[in-house]
Amino acid sequence: MPIGVNDLKVLIVEDEIKTLNGVEYLIHQISEEYIIVGKATNAKDAIEIAMTACPDVIITDIQMPGMTGLEMIQVLNQKQIRSKFIILSGYAEFDYARKAVELRSVDYLLKPITKSLLAKALDKVKHMIEEQKNENNITVLSNQELIKKVIALPPNESGHYQKELPKRYKEDEKFSFLLIRGDNKILKIDENRMMEIIKRTISVQYEFYCVTAEHRQMYVLYKGVDKESLYKQINQVIYFCREEIHAYLAFCVTDFCGITKLLQSKQQLIDYSNWNLSMKSPALIDEEKIRKFHCHTLVYPNEIEQRLLYKIEFRQFENLTELEDFVEYLYAKEYAYMDIREAMICLTISVLYVIRKTSYGLYENVSNLKVLEWINELLFAQHYISIMNNIIFQYKIYINNTSQNAHPLIRKVIKIVDQEYKTEFNLEELARRVNVTPEYLSSLFVKELGVKFTTYYTQKRIESAKDMLKSGNYKVYEVAHEHGYEDVKYFCKVFKKYVGISPREYQQMAGKVNGLLNRKKNIQD
Repeated sequence: MPIGVNDLKVLIVEDEIKTLNGVEYLIHQISEEYIIVGKATNAKDAIEIAMTACPDVIITDIQMPGMTGLEMIQVLNQKQIRSKFIILSGYAEFDYARKAVELRSVDYLLKPITKSLLAKALDKVKHMIEEQKNENNITVLSNQELIKKVIALPPNESGHYQKELPKRYKEDEKFSFLLIRGDNKILKIDENRMMEIIKRTISVQYEFYCVTAEHRQMYVLYKGVDKESLYKQINQVIYFCREEIHAYLAFCVTDFCGITKLLQSKQQLIDYSNWNLSMKSPALIDEEKIRKFHCHTLVYPNEIEQRLLYKIEFRQFENLTELEDFVEYLYAKEYAYMDIREAMICLTISVLYVIRKTSYGLYENVSNLKVLEWINELLFAQHYISIMNNIIFQYKIYINNTSQNAHPLIRKVIKIVDQEYKTEFNLEELARRVNVTPEYLSSLFVKELGVKFTTYYTQKRIESAKDMLKSGNYKVYEVAHEHGYEDVKYFCKVFKKYVGISPREYQQMAGKVNGLLNRKKNIQD
């Protein structure tokens, strides 16, 4: 049987055949990753096997004829066999255990051996070997590769790499740390094009390390730089990005002394990047710029919102300039990014509320919640306009598909569903009521509305359920029964499929949204 990369080679040393076979059986039961490469009934044979098979772990009895298990371990250590050892013994004396620890044994198990205790001991060996492999791998990494691991990996996975950093850099060494970030879920960064611009713009005299943590953000760490000169060159990079890539990207920079502050500075850069939402055009954000930023009190532009909602509700899509007016208003003065983001969320909620009155099939693929998530992560107002225009465009298409020009049969079906959606019925029953076959009705429904009947029908029920939940006056089971779902668990399953979260989570989310709207109203008053 071939041995895989993650497999552990095991050697069993036990003079009692019954015990030896029992340990072998337990190992097979525990995991297929533990491969037995040898068995021996005495220490001499075990040493020969160990010299050729190089087992990862040796499970050995203490009392054996000729040479004890502890004496065998001493010999193997002298021969530089790097196996881990698990000691088996029928003796509970402290001296044996102490000696086993001195010889770097992983564990000391008393007979009779149980499956659970042996599994824990083997698992301990596995983790120790993995840690050693990581440490060995780290030492051969270049500085570029090491820094990439520290920045790109989650903190709980980068610990080994972080410990290596102080070994390679002096504590008093100075660094400048640059973050280039695109809007989450909207803009990806072309690493190759960015690097081409950076390399030709920023002086090559600086030692730097580039890391793309993910497709929407890029980190560049500079060592031993002239701060003023570097910042000027980064501003040139921003200019070239706008001219050549035609993209809004967030550029943030910070300075620190001592490589151990790398991760702290990374979080600082992410916090800085949010302030791009307060900037009318891309700019280099650093601590000094944020400190000098004068934040006015944002009064919500209720008049602009009402004009936009009126045009959407009455389908006046030809001259829709209110989104641009809204963004222009947000940048007429300097406002904190938190206030700008809150204003965007409030307008989005209002728009979605108007659209939802008729567009029950509009968010089959993108739920309202996801839209709000996107806006909550925006870095630039220009992308807000794009998102909202796309939503309104989808709504326009939906309205056109469901207009009075639709097939008379479909208009009749929609009327039935709109009046009786709280009642449980299926496509077959509906087809009988309008005197057509289920197959024909299904095909016509998709052709006219662009969605399946079941999707439209279910979405109608779910939207109504959302309204009840949002009020905060009903329990989940009451909402389910009101909409024809006798099985509450099934209702929760369907709700989560269409909305993305459970009814209870949606109710909690709605409570937070209502809080935002109330804050907006208070500002207006």
